[in-house]
Amino acid sequence: MRSLGVMPLAGHDPDAPLPESWQNRKLATAAAWELAADFERNSERWENTTLPDYLHALSTLLMSIEHAYANNHKAIPEDPWVVITDALKGARFYE
Repeated sequence: MRSLGVMPLAGHDPDAPLPESWQNRKLATAAAWELAADFERNSERWENTTLPDYLHALSTLLMSIEHAYANNHKAIPEDPWVVITDALKGARFYE
């Protein structure tokens, strides 16, 4: 598996503390790594198996994610990182 390494952010001091609202970004990061591993093991179970199909599903899901939560009788999370994580995972199958 490839390592992403450290991506420098222009103007960002890497030693500066992050805002509290950024703490759950680790959920989205972990989800992305897990999705890559899951695709390698189980791509035949995915509905969106090409990058364009996956990205199209992801963008469509992000634009209507409140309906996905409502259809599953779930409240919309207040933390946007949780929403992004759910969308990353859901785009495997979303039409």
